Amino acid sequence: MLFLFLGTLTIIVQVHCDLLSTIYASRQSNIILHPNSPKEITHDEFSWYYKNMKKEKRIHEVTKSCTEDVSSTFAMKINFKCSTYSLQLTNLSKEDSGNYTAIYRNHSIMVQRIVYQLVVQDPVRNLTLVFDEHFRCNFMLNCSVHSGTDYTLKLQINGKIMSTSTGTYLKYLHSLSPGNKSSAVCTAVNKVNNITRNISLKCNQENLQGSILYMLMTVMPILLYNL
Repeated sequence: MLFLFLGTLTIIVQVHCDLLSTIYASRQSNIILHPNSPKEITHDEFSWYYKNMKKEKRIHEVTKSCTEDVSSTFAMKINFKCSTYSLQLTNLSKEDSGNYTAIYRNHSIMVQRIVYQLVVQDPVRNLTLVFDEHFRCNFMLNCSVHSGTDYTLKLQINGKIMSTSTGTYLKYLHSLSPGNKSSAVCTAVNKVNNITRNISLKCNQENLQGSILYMLMTVMPILLYNL
């Protein structure tokens, strides 16, 4: 709240500052930022500002009569709706990340400021899940992702989370008894999308026979030699 003292006259101006939740958006997508309705706020001027790590720039300014002044830097990037003061940002790139601030002013005094923090990410793509079957029905699961920003890999077996990673891949060794089977699901997720791959694993009787044959061909000759 701002108090202005003019002689014996005191004017009280209510100033609101609302920091909204961070907004995540995919690269090359479009988003719309919605400030409070202009009909609810006494004002004679409204502006949008953009600020990144380097500096703040005025994007758009409009009077209550909808006389507009658009920054040439953003002219091809934005669409502004005068009836609602909403701002559409098109074909987003990572360089568009930053704070977008909507400011209402009345007689040059700020009466409301709303800040939107925008984070533009690459969506997760190219997820693979494969396995190599090892001795005695041991399955080495390999999950990897090849593009995306700030993602997490999560591996579930039969609905239970077994491993997570923030790197490009994860590995997990899963063992089964003969005749049993499992379902493996790998998910790559960030704030703008997620993708999933799944495979089925089964330890057949042939796997057990292969294990026995392996024992006869490798371990038994060693035992006999040592007798």
